[in-house]
Amino acid sequence: MTCILLLLVSCKNQEDQVVAVAIEQVTGIQLTVNSSFCTISWDALDDVDGYEIMISSPGEEDQFQTCLSNKTALNYVPGASYRVRGFKDYYGTSVYGEFSNSVSS
Repeated sequence: MTCILLLLVSCKNQEDQVVAVAIEQVTGIQLTVNSSFCTISWDALDDVDGYEIMISSPGEEDQFQTCLSNKTALNYVPGASYRVRGFKDYYGTSVYGEFSNSVSS
């Protein structure tokens, strides 16, 4: 059985009508570490404008990076964990899905 988590948000369209926007949770997240960088990838979502990656390092503030595809290279940070969520820009408002499970370096 497959379970898909959707985040349902209401927004207003150009006609000032309230509409629902649903974004699936990112799945299939994988991390490949090399000496000075790492590659993070995940299953692509349909109908999103991009992805936000949250990088969490012990003792540091979380950092965020935006990308448009489902794979990107980042500087390697020992001990960091990574989570990804999709987003859709809807009439000037960015709507975000739930973050994925985390992967660690």
